[in-house]
Amino acid sequence: CRITLHEFHCDRHQRWKDAYFTFLERFTVEELEKQKRELQSLHDSYYLPAKKHKNVRKTLRKQMEKIDARVDDIKVGNAVVEQNAKRRCRTCFESNDICDGRCWGFWKHSQSPHHVQGGGNGSTLEPIMEAKVGDRVTVGPNWNEIRLGGRGSQQDPVRFGTVVNIKSWASGGDELDCVAVKWDKSVDCGRRRNTSGTEEQQSEIYRWGAVARNGQRMYDVR
Repeated sequence: CRITLHEFHCDRHQRWKDAYFTFLERFTVEELEKQKRELQSLHDSYYLPAKKHKNVRKTLRKQMEKIDARVDDIKVGNAVVEQNAKRRCRTCFESNDICDGRCWGFWKHSQSPHHVQGGGNGSTLEPIMEAKVGDRVTVGPNWNEIRLGGRGSQQDPVRFGTVVNIKSWASGGDELDCVAVKWDKSVDCGRRRNTSGTEEQQSEIYRWGAVARNGQRMYDVR
């Protein structure tokens, strides 16, 4: 049965398993509207005690808004139903032929077997492209808009940034397959205030040759 499940729900959220999904691309308008009705019913069941379930109701409302946006996109032709969409990871949003479940960096490993074997097909793993601190980069071929946001803004259609650090993507990994990038100020990225009280652009980390489950090297930026 696990093969047919696109998303898993823990024991605590078994009531949600037929209505709450992270990825909506495989559902038709009718299925989405049914999900919304069930979410509304769940939402209305979490009123007492009101304070205790405040965040739960907020989560369900956000999901209903997400469904409304998806339905509107389908109806106006901005999106299509992908009934054969691959199962995807809820952390990195990549499909299961790309993500091996270790994308969130907790796992300490050097190279798992499919990495060494080039995806299990006997092919030789290609070397990582050279990178150095100070390099100018932009959005790469494996940029995931769902996880990372748009490729630019209305004012600046293309992102540009500077590499400020190079390190390992996996915790305990033995390859420098991750870059930290500080985007140009025109890009809407995270900022924080430094000790002097002025805003400072934060760097963000991206894959730079990290090996996917299928043996492909992934480049979020280039």
